[in-house]
Amino acid sequence: MLKKIVINVFLIVSCFVFSGCHTQSEANNKSVDKGYNFNTLTLEGEKVTQHVSKSPEKVLVIGEKNAERLIYFGLEERIESVAYLESNDNKKIKDIPILAKEWPSKESVVTLKPDLIYGISTAFQKDRLGDFSFWNDQHIAIGTTSNYKNGISPANYFSEIKELGDIFNIEKTTTNFIKEQKRNIEKLTKNQQEISADKVMFIASDGRGNYYYYPDEYSLVDDVVCDLGGNYLDLGDQVLTLSHESLMKINPDRIIFTTFMKSAFDESGMKWLEDSSLKNVTAIKQNKLLEVNYDDAIRGNENISNLYQEINHFLVENTKEK
Repeated sequence: MLKKIVINVFLIVSCFVFSGCHTQSEANNKSVDKGYNFNTLTLEGEKVTQHVSKSPEKVLVIGEKNAERLIYFGLEERIESVAYLESNDNKKIKDIPILAKEWPSKESVVTLKPDLIYGISTAFQKDRLGDFSFWNDQHIAIGTTSNYKNGISPANYFSEIKELGDIFNIEKTTTNFIKEQKRNIEKLTKNQQEISADKVMFIASDGRGNYYYYPDEYSLVDDVVCDLGGNYLDLGDQVLTLSHESLMKINPDRIIFTTFMKSAFDESGMKWLEDSSLKNVTAIKQNKLLEVNYDDAIRGNENISNLYQEINHFLVENTKEK
């Protein structure tokens, strides 16, 4: 009888101990599982998982256009500071503290203690801002944009917007945005007016007197032109430095032009095309020229469908002229 009582007491105590351990185990698991993961891309274009304990509230933004994107989606209060400015006077970010006009130092970022760094992928190099392992060791997550290794395209633009929703836990907002943009683009591509067979060339200026042909992974323009039924002039998969002589030899029918870091006070970067030696280039002779915003063309600002609309109008314009 005594033996049976001892066994029963032992079983009761064991249950309490086990129950307590199990509860503690659940608590530990909840602690580990607190927050959520999202995927982003390294500089090399590889997908990597990042973890945040909650929707980031203290964000360092690298690239002022990324700051504009966060503002557009109602996340301005989350921006702690911005670095790497791409223009001289951007009124959209005038109320946001500037950590550095160019690349910030690692020390300044560590001192800032952000819970997320959201920036262009080229920032995350060991000899620049530092790579993923460095910041993850500091318990700081990273979200990236403008990945040239993965390629600049409408599909990747929408992936970035989806990632933004995943990072800040605003998936409903970003999903609705993507649907609306795709609907607007579909209207243009499905109900297309007559597009000429003109050869369309894209030229980019670095704002310092150099002019380039960008391959397809460097801009959205090639995809937009092709999606709209235009004849994009593909000169290969390398960045090419352009001269007046090379442009005369290529002789495009239409030119889409853009300038990096062009402020509102700059004269048109297309003045390079006004050189007298280019007067017989078809696009210039017939005045079939379009200047577009650099960030719209390269990174896709908050309304990519606007770029489609702008280029569509350009491709339709004067299609019957010889």
